[in-house]
Parts: sequence; structure tokens; C-alpha cells
Amino acid sequence: MSKIICLDAGHGLKTAGKITLSGIHEWELNNKVCNYITEILTACGVTVVRVDDITGNTDVPLATRMAKIKALNPIASVSIHHNAGGGLGIESWVRNGARADSIAIAKLMTEKVSASTGLRNRGVKYGLLYMTTICNFPTILFEGGFMDSADMDYIVTEAGQRAYAKGVADTLIAYFGLVAETVNNEPVVATPVVAPAPTPAVVKPGIDVTYQVGNSRGAWLPNVVNDSDYAGIENRAIQGIMASLSKGSIRYRVHTIGGGWLPFVNDRTDFAGVWGRNIDGVQMALNNLPGYSVQYRVSLIGSTDYLPWVADLSDYAGIFGRQIDKLQIRIA
Repeated sequence: MSKIICLDAGHGLKTAGKITLSGIHEWELNNKVCNYITEILTACGVTVVRVDDITGNTDVPLATRMAKIKALNPIASVSIHHNAGGGLGIESWVRNGARADSIAIAKLMTEKVSASTGLRNRGVKYGLLYMTTICNFPTILFEGGFMDSADMDYIVTEAGQRAYAKGVADTLIAYFGLVAETVNNEPVVATPVVAPAPTPAVVKPGIDVTYQVGNSRGAWLPNVVNDSDYAGIENRAIQGIMASLSKGSIRYRVHTIGGGWLPFVNDRTDFAGVWGRNIDGVQMALNNLPGYSVQYRVSLIGSTDYLPWVADLSDYAGIFGRQIDKLQIRIA
């Protein structure tokens, strides 16, 4: 019986906000990478099962994807994504308290994908992403380059997608000791891909964001500028946020535990939040600043790392039901 590996192309064609600056949906990139990974692993006798909708028409609920994975009991599950938030490079994600084999595979995968693509290795991240749910087998979520930075010029090409796929597949082949089928007694191997150097980022006039948070004791903490530090105190819930820019205007809102989304606030005309209610979600956007993006991320009480960066209103930062204790913001 052949080994099973589950692949998941993150999101779908109609998922709001998951799109490159040139109009390519993230799922399209994820799907192509999954197809190339499948080519390589199938040649090693592996049965590859996709748990997303391979047409992209439906963004299959994460719980449905994970339930299918658990029922198959594969040797590993890898969720393929592309990043956003204006950074550079690739990174892997595992669950807080992840299995040792998940961590080992994630570390090896960042090394191999970085080597095959030439993109910066941002390392292994820890969080509570659903597709990294701890199971009886290793589960990894991989972010293969940023859709809104200099990475984009490479990751949208076939060469970039094949290089990403090669790094992922080579990791699984090496870790599980898979052997490729042979032709004339010679192993079938993927063609090496030479990655071009990433295009330098365009330098724009800087805009500073100054922000502060109020904690669960009703006190405003000191202002922070950009992402040189974070606003908050570790393991103390945030209940209010205020922010402003050195140029232009920003709007933001928060979601409270047991409540809902509160109205948007512009600059420091007020604060976003309600004293006595802990915040579990944040959204931000710039007002009439074309060419710029606000990027923000949060840390959760009890977590060892930040959740991924969010750009503008493409998503929200946080996990509903989990208290936020740290906030970082930057303008790109």
C-alpha cells in the first residue's frame, strides 16, 4: 500500500483579499505549486490527496479540510500558501506545542525551499493556525514568498513555482526516505531550477505610524512608532487602541470577545475599544494614500509568537475568542 501525503492549496478563487498586486489570486499560485509537488511525489510512488477544491470555486472550510486529512491518516499534511504584508522570504508554521517531527520537517523545508528559490529563509513560526492542528502525523503550513513585495516577480513565474514545489517535495522525500521510480535503472528526479535574484524593492517616502494600547487595568501604555517595538504588555489583555500617521489618515476597528465589530475610528478622534471588554480582532486601513499599505500583526495571551502580518482589510489580525496582548503596526 502506497504512502499518503495530503496537500492543501490554501483559500479559493473567490476568497476576498487573497490576491497579488497584479490581480492573481493566491489560490492560483498555491494550486500550481501543489500540482508540481504532486508530479514529484507521484514519481516516488506516493498517493497525494488534495483536500481543497481543485477547481478553486469553493473555499472549503478549514474544519472540513482537516476532517478529511484525519480520516486519511497520511504520513504528513502540508498546507501551501503565499504570504502578504510586504515582507521578503519564505517561512513555515507549526502549532504551539507541535510534535517533534512537525518541527523537524518545517525546519528542513524552510532550508530547502530557500535554497531552491533563492528567497530569504524567515524560519519556523509557531501559532494556532488551523491547518497545523496537532494530529497523529506531522502537519505544516508553508508560506512561499510575499505577494505584495519584490518576491512577487519571481513567485508568479513557472520557474518560481517549480522551485517552491521542489523544495517542499525534496524535504518530504529526504525525511521519509522516499525513492523515485526509475527509467533504465536511473532515478527520476526533478529538474533543478535556478532562481533569479529578487527584484530590489522600490523606495517610497516613509510614513510613520504612532500607536498605543490600553490594557485591562484601564491604563494607556506609551506610544510606539512603527514596528521598532510592540504596544502592550505580555499576558495582559488589550482593551483599547489609538493610532495616527505622520502623513495622511488611518482608520481602524476592533472586535471584542463575546461581542462583535465596533465602528471604525479615524486617527485619534476616539479610541477603538470598550473598557472592560478584551479585544480578539483588529482591522486597519489607510484613507486616501494610494501606493501605501498598513500592515499589522498581534500576539495572543499564552502564545510564543505573533500571528502572520495582515495587510489593510485583506483579513483581520487575531483569533476570535483569544485575548490579544501585543500589537505591531507598520506602513509599507
